[in-house]
Amino acid sequence: MAEKFYWLKFLEGKNYYGYDKYLHIFISALLLIIFSHWLGLVSASCLTFFLGLIKELFDKFFRQENFDFKDLAADLVGIFLGIIIIFLVVT
Repeated sequence: MAEKFYWLKFLEGKNYYGYDKYLHIFISALLLIIFSHWLGLVSASCLTFFLGLIKELFDKFFRQENFDFKDLAADLVGIFLGIIIIFLVVT
């Protein structure tokens, strides 16, 4: 019998959605909500993403870690989550 979620096979043995990714999502959403009080939503989104990019560059060049595109993806998820929260609270 074919495995029901065979398309998830590439994730086997990997923890892409661990604690670190949830932290990126939470911090990005929080920063977006805070920045949106002083800036427009687009500016707050760009600033939040830019800070996530700077953090990844800092990790690569100063902490000798890998630049993690999955962290940037988690930052984008947090930004979208923050936008959804803002629209739910405002409306």
